[in-house]
Amino acid sequence: MSVRKIIKERKKIYQRVRGAHLGRDTILFTDSKGVGLKEYIPESIGQKFKVLYKRGGSIDNTKHIKSLIDTVKDLDHPIILIWLGTCEITQKKNKTIQFRKSLYQNIEETLTQYRDLKQQIITTKPSATVLFIECPYYSITRANKPKDSINLNVNSKKKIYPSLLVNKATKGHRKVQLASNIDKELSEQIDYFNDHLKFD
Repeated sequence: MSVRKIIKERKKIYQRVRGAHLGRDTILFTDSKGVGLKEYIPESIGQKFKVLYKRGGSIDNTKHIKSLIDTVKDLDHPIILIWLGTCEITQKKNKTIQFRKSLYQNIEETLTQYRDLKQQIITTKPSATVLFIECPYYSITRANKPKDSINLNVNSKKKIYPSLLVNKATKGHRKVQLASNIDKELSEQIDYFNDHLKFD
């Protein structure tokens, strides 16, 4: 996930909850997207809003799942927000981001694991509400570039970050700026993942 997108998401979350008081305990269960989010949680909801994150965390990380289930046990009527995806579609191998093998099959297996996790949460705490948040766009090309090449554009005052490559929606359609064919393929995988993430 790009620095720019993380900052944007943090601002959005802050604007939604600023001055609010949560009536129900809420847990954001995520991977490295959760790094640094805690500092953006307003004090007014700090007691009720928890971020459980793990770098490289995926749906098949049993320790990360166990920490969620253990937390849920002690809460009344919790809201669980599950925000994974990036580590299910791609993986870090030999210090580079790569697609996983049998990608569509892997996504289907991941979605099955999501359903199982939801059932596990509901079995542990029947009063819980479980919501899945869509996976954001990101760029394999830019993630794999050496850090030195992502620093500053000499002819521009604007910083260049590893980007999610997505502009604002145009007439209801996402407009994706593609850095490479591999990022085009990745955006298609993310669309497929998000479209199939909507289940009861």
